[in-house]
Amino acid sequence: MNNRWLRDKEELNKIVFYDKYYLKDLLYKIDIYLKSLPIPVVTKFENSSITFVVGDKNGFHKTYKINVDIAPYDFIKIINDDLEKEFPQYRIVREEEKKITKKFVTEKILEGFTSDEIIEMSPTYKVEEFGRIFRVLLKEDKFYMEKEVNGIKTKSIWSTCTTGVLMPVSEFLRTLRCMKLENAHDMEIYDFINENSRCIKDDFQYNYDIVIDYSNIRMYNFFKINLEELRENVIDKLDELEYNIGRFTIKFKDTNIKDDCLKLL
Repeated sequence: MNNRWLRDKEELNKIVFYDKYYLKDLLYKIDIYLKSLPIPVVTKFENSSITFVVGDKNGFHKTYKINVDIAPYDFIKIINDDLEKEFPQYRIVREEEKKITKKFVTEKILEGFTSDEIIEMSPTYKVEEFGRIFRVLLKEDKFYMEKEVNGIKTKSIWSTCTTGVLMPVSEFLRTLRCMKLENAHDMEIYDFINENSRCIKDDFQYNYDIVIDYSNIRMYNFFKINLEELRENVIDKLDELEYNIGRFTIKFKDTNIKDDCLKLL
C-alpha cells in the first residue's frame, strides 16, 4: 500500500466510480492533507471506499465509504477526527508557581520571614495541559501545535530550531513515534517537545474565511460534521441567506435549508 494512486492519472482511470469529477477532486485534497500530517498514513481504494492505515496490523485501520453528498472538505474532517488520536500528543498535570506580589513579600517580611523562606513559600497551582501536533511544514522544519491549558484552547506554530541547533522536523517526529511505540510517559513526550523545539508564534489564528456555499444536502451534512466548532462561535447574520460563523462564511440556497441547519446549533 502507498499513496501514489491518489495522483496517478493511469491509476485513477482504472477506478470505477460513478462521479469521477468528485472523486478526482476528493483524492487531490486527500493527497495534500496527508502530506501535512505529523504521522505516515497509507491508503487504498476498494469498493467505492478508501482505507487509511497507520503503523502495522495492530495500528489504526479504518475504511470510509465515499459519499458525494459530503463535500471533500467535510470528508477529510471525518477522517481527521479519527486520525488525530494517532498524532503525537500528551496529557499532563504539572505545578507552576504563582508570581509573588509586593504585598505578599511585604507582609511576610513584617511577619519576620527571611527572603529565602519567602521564596520557599511561593504559592503554586495545578496546570492541566493537553497538547497535540496536528500539522507539519517539512521544508520549513516547523509544526502546528494545539493546546488546552486549564480549559483554554490555543493553536501555535513551533520550530525545531532551538538556540541555533536544528533538528529536522522529520527526525523530531520519528523520535516521537518511537517514544509512543516504547510507551513513553506523557511527561517524557512533553519534555522532549519543549527541549527540542520552541514556539515562534503563540495563539495562532486562521486569517482567512472559508466560504461554504454547498447544495442543500451537502450544507446540512456540513453542519452535522462541523457542529462542535460551529457551536463554539458567535453567529453573525450578514444577509437573509448569508452568515458568518467563526472562520466560515456560509451562503444558504434558500430559507428552508437555512432554518434546518440553524436549528442544529
